Amino acid sequence: MGIDEIEVIPQIEIGSSNGFLRYLNNTNLFAMRILACLFSLLMTSMLMIGCKDKDVEGCTDPNSTNYNPDATINDGSCTYAVDRFCGNWNYTDTIHNQTTATDTIVSRFIVITRTGWNTVKIAVLGGVDCLVEVNATGSGDVLTIAAQDNNAFYCSNSASISGSGQLSGNQLRLSYFFDWFMPNLHDKSCHGTAVR
Repeated sequence: MGIDEIEVIPQIEIGSSNGFLRYLNNTNLFAMRILACLFSLLMTSMLMIGCKDKDVEGCTDPNSTNYNPDATINDGSCTYAVDRFCGNWNYTDTIHNQTTATDTIVSRFIVITRTGWNTVKIAVLGGVDCLVEVNATGSGDVLTIAAQDNNAFYCSNSASISGSGQLSGNQLRLSYFFDWFMPNLHDKSCHGTAVR
């Protein structure tokens, strides 16, 4: 029965106490129903206001793998797909000098750090005569070393470095190429495997 269906008709019989009591009971029942509805509305609005005012901590970066669209405060918990490449690696590099057709094998530690939501810096690659930091872009299990991101002055000469990397479990296979701008310098192709 809804509120608008309640009809309160005072029925007071003159000279009878029963009629007066029936009037009081009907009036109290109607008033109690109104108060219950008002209380329910008040509690609902207080809960809604309370929920809207609370800050939610979480990752606020939509580029992350754990983005929380409800978060209003970034708590520093964001993780990114390229984080799988980051860390210290034990790297064995085979460097092929294209002019002399000789190979040099070099072992060293490399460190990969995230520089953006999909970019990393690899420190350091190259031969014993020239070690460089290289920028790469990650997507899935693949790193791309783009020449336009690595076109700089390396080891007293200008060069571009390009290549790629493939992550498989705890191994990262890298393949990259030094293209020197000076014709008297030896271009180098390099490939190797890094293990954590």
